[in-house]
This record gives sequence, structure tokens and C-alpha cells, in this order.
Amino acid sequence: MRFSESTKNIFKALSEFKKEFKQPLKDADNPFFKSKYVPLENVVQSIDNVAHNHGLAYVQSTITNEQGQAGVTTIITHSSGEFIEFDPLYLKADKPTAQGMGSAITYARRYSLSSAFGIASDVDDDGNEASQSIGHNKKEKERFNKAQKPILEETIKRADQLRTSIQNIKKVSRQQLDEWIVEYLKVKSTEEITPDMWNQVVPWLIKLEAKAKSDAKKQKEEQEVINWGGN
Repeated sequence: MRFSESTKNIFKALSEFKKEFKQPLKDADNPFFKSKYVPLENVVQSIDNVAHNHGLAYVQSTITNEQGQAGVTTIITHSSGEFIEFDPLYLKADKPTAQGMGSAITYARRYSLSSAFGIASDVDDDGNEASQSIGHNKKEKERFNKAQKPILEETIKRADQLRTSIQNIKKVSRQQLDEWIVEYLKVKSTEEITPDMWNQVVPWLIKLEAKAKSDAKKQKEEQEVINWGGN
């Protein structure tokens, strides 16, 4: 996974995107697993309906590796020029046919795009052509969680940066700030904060940091007026 030198704007945009984003419908049937999944077109439409509101876009490219596996790379871009490039997702087609390769690529596009934007789509196989290489639901969810791990790590890193910034501006302890976070999330302690909750915390911390900076600036200006009057 690669990132642009700065990620402040794109992570803020993604946080706002997730607040507005509506989960796509799971209206495609998979008789092999006897379940429903979110088809690629629903994933694309749900993202496209909201992404442009926050300056977000994405690019997907089809690739193959030396083992003959079909793969997809996904890049999320922001109008500021920032980007997040995700590692390629490779799948080996069950059969060396155009249909088998197409099924694997469709699955890879949907899976990679869902992972990039944090869409929980209960991903299943797109058809019997790719079922052998994709495996059962449990393995697929494990792969989805693995793909999401770098995103979660960056989200937590961003949250930690915001917490440090707010601490320095407001002159409060980490314990006090964590108590505010716990109160905001309505949980008993920071240990109960789940990955999805961190996605909620980041935009809240961004607003809290902005208010802290505004208050600090106002306080400084008022103090300068007092000092000027005293002279």
C-alpha cells in the first residue's frame, strides 16, 4: 500500500464519505453458497453517488502476475492531489477460459473496491467459475479483514495525531481526552472501541481540533487586546 506524502485531506474526505454513504443492496443470489451478495454494479453505484461530494474518485486497473493469476489494483484519489494506492488483489481463475478469467476479475474488482472504501458486503463468489480459488465465506471474511488492516492502522494513526494535537492546544491530558472520546461513543472504556468506531472518532476529532484552534486563536487575540490596552 502506498500513500501520497500528505493524507490529511483524503482521510478527512473518507471520514465524511462514510457518514453519508449508504450500504449497497445485497440483491444478487449465489446458489453455490446459498446466500446473497452485493454485486459489483451496486458497489460502484453506491460509491459514485457519494464520492464526488467529497472530492473522491478511484481508478482500477486489471493486471496479471507470473503465476497467471488475474489481479486488480485500486487507487483512491482526492481533488487535493492526495491518493491511497492499495496492494494488488490476485485471484487464480478456476478454469483457464475467458469466462473463468472474467469471473475472477469481476470478483477481484468488487472485493478490492469494497475493501478500499470499507464496504461490508459479505462478499461471496461471483459464480462457480471462481469458487474453488476463492474458498468459503469464512476465508473470504478473513481476507477482507486483512485487506482492511492497513486502512484501520492509518485511521488509528490519524486519530492519535489528532489526539496529540488537541492535547497540545487545549493543554489537557491524554486520559482526559480519552474520557471525552469514551463519552462521545457511549462506551465504558477505550478498550471497547471497535474498528468501525475509530472511523466515527476521526471526523469528531477533526471538528474538535478545529474548534480548539479557533478558541485558542480567539483567546490569543483577546489577550493581545488586553496587553495593548495595558500599554
